[in-house]
Amino acid sequence: MLREWRLGQFAEAAELVVSELVTNSVLATRAARWPTRQPPVRLWLVSDGSSVLVRVWDAVTSPPERRAAGLEDESGRGLAIVTALCADWGHHYPPPETGGKITWAHITSPWMTEEAFI
Repeated sequence: MLREWRLGQFAEAAELVVSELVTNSVLATRAARWPTRQPPVRLWLVSDGSSVLVRVWDAVTSPPERRAAGLEDESGRGLAIVTALCADWGHHYPPPETGGKITWAHITSPWMTEEAFI
């Protein structure tokens, strides 16, 4: 999609951000108890031609929480990576009839910072 929009320079950062946000949503959705089948996770990419907005919807209403991961931990660094790659990120709640939450991240620069990997 980014290449089609002529924003291929954002591809690496967007791939990492999408991977982290979708993984968090899938894990949160799997951990919740559902009366029927597990609901889907939805992804949107939006652009104004100079930046990329990643939006991920899941049915879980608890907000995403950034954790401090220890050196030996295998997980817990995802939102730190999102923070390092994005100008801003957060979440909001859609109308009640939709339910769940949308976690979003705004990528304004294609360049990754060293903090993403510390």
